[in-house]
Amino acid sequence: MDEETRKLVDSALNTASLYEASHFAEGQSMAMWEFPSGAPRLLADVFKAVEGAHVKKLVIRDPYCGVAHHRPKLQTLLEHFKKSTSAIEKAEVYCSEVKQRERDGSEYMEHRFAVAQAVEKIMDELGIEKNEAFVKELGRNRTFHDRELTLEVTDATGCDSTHRYFLTGGIDYLLDERSDTKVFHAVLDN
Repeated sequence: MDEETRKLVDSALNTASLYEASHFAEGQSMAMWEFPSGAPRLLADVFKAVEGAHVKKLVIRDPYCGVAHHRPKLQTLLEHFKKSTSAIEKAEVYCSEVKQRERDGSEYMEHRFAVAQAVEKIMDELGIEKNEAFVKELGRNRTFHDRELTLEVTDATGCDSTHRYFLTGGIDYLLDERSDTKVFHAVLDN
């Protein structure tokens, strides 16, 4: 190589850091839990990675978590985070309007503004001061299928990280021991 390129390479080598081989191990920052029907839902195990952390922002994306009969499960999940973390600064919930079939066979749909108000009331009552619910209109949510939780946290050492949990059956299956579901967890680079 020519002298100019050699100086450039030498300069890069002198400022480079050597990483441990474990740094490059695939899947190290990922985990999975599989819950067959009848298995207890040990939320403390699933969310151990954020236990005691300061949650700067919690984002819940689940099209069905705002439905009236699923809201108690959303509340249970939020209560778990309130108890297991040091604080939740801000929370956002993204869900959808959903047609529901009543026991008599009739259909009912709660308006998106009423859904948002009910979800925000849950967060208000839990003391999550900065909160907002975003509810998509029925028919406008064709691309809204994924169910995930994202927590931007600061741990006890002051380090920031982002934890994403993918819920194959949503919050309702995660908290229903009669359902089969899986949870995938990944720590994202900040």
